[in-house]
Amino acid sequence: MKPSLTGASGVDVSVTVCAPTSCAAPSVTNAKQSIAKTRRREARAIIRNMDLDVFLKPSLHIVLGKGGVGKTTVSGALAVMAAESGRDTLICETEGKSGLGSIFGRGGLNFEEDQLAKGIWARTIWPDDALVEYMADHGMTRFSRLLVKTNVLEYVATAIPGIKDVLVLGKIKQVVKGSRAEERSYKTVVVDAPAAGHAITFLTSAAGIVNAVRVGPIRDQALDVIGLLESESTVVHLVTIPEETPVNEAVETAEALRERVGCRLGVIFVNGCYPHAAEAIEAEEIESLSKGLGVEINPDLALAMEAANEFMLDRYALQQSQRERLSRMLDLPQIELPFIFNADFGRTELETLAGAMADAISGAP
Repeated sequence: MKPSLTGASGVDVSVTVCAPTSCAAPSVTNAKQSIAKTRRREARAIIRNMDLDVFLKPSLHIVLGKGGVGKTTVSGALAVMAAESGRDTLICETEGKSGLGSIFGRGGLNFEEDQLAKGIWARTIWPDDALVEYMADHGMTRFSRLLVKTNVLEYVATAIPGIKDVLVLGKIKQVVKGSRAEERSYKTVVVDAPAAGHAITFLTSAAGIVNAVRVGPIRDQALDVIGLLESESTVVHLVTIPEETPVNEAVETAEALRERVGCRLGVIFVNGCYPHAAEAIEAEEIESLSKGLGVEINPDLALAMEAANEFMLDRYALQQSQRERLSRMLDLPQIELPFIFNADFGRTELETLAGAMADAISGAP
């Protein structure tokens, strides 16, 4: 089920409803077939009821994806969409090298929140900064700075694996809860999470701390983080592109999240989708059509246009096969986002992507 939508942004975008199927042989039992049908109906119900308010109801949106699939641009587009719906939105960078600031025409981000556009703020959350702030809030400012200067955190991180991730997630929890009087409160928080390889470790770090540390504030912080990740106010979205390896990696990430993390999965954004060329056309037809419009086209240009159209058709067919494969392998609603055919990617292109995202969500039947 894949309706084509053209919204106010003028971007044609499709929404593919995932139809999960069993990977078993044709002899699969009736019971398994019944379960698969139920999951299909549930996926369709999710996308049918997903208007913008429903989609943005969770206050924390964690965006995951392998490197190169556009995780950061999708995070930025999600923030723009939320802000344009009237929600003050914060984007949290977790690795400090995503280039998110440059997309908005700004420099690198800092630990302190910085306004990027109307309704949009951003910050980079580093473990050291989160530790200093945490200890300062508990009356230990001088001691916390000494810890950072002497690199004690590195030794602690070696002794207690996952402590850095818990510090970052603990700060995100504080931001979501709006519990620090000195900082702004946000309706929506978007986390541009670490690349998918580290993301699973990132999200399971709190559980590891709870198992390793029996008492004390570190354990309490980890328990709070687990509570946030498992709450209805948190949702995890995946990002992929319609190619074989990224699709495989997205499915593996989703399975790992379900097995090891108690968070709720939202949608999978399929980024970089080519438009559907209507039909093949030869160079002679292009020249003939051009003459009919009173335009003379160089034969070499007509040949180039024929080749470009053929490439678009082939590319669309390849991507479509991967989207269908993804639907069979993963029971999450897909939201297809268009390939942006621009050499540079900035604020204008981000708004185009946000418009396509909003149209896909609010226009889904």
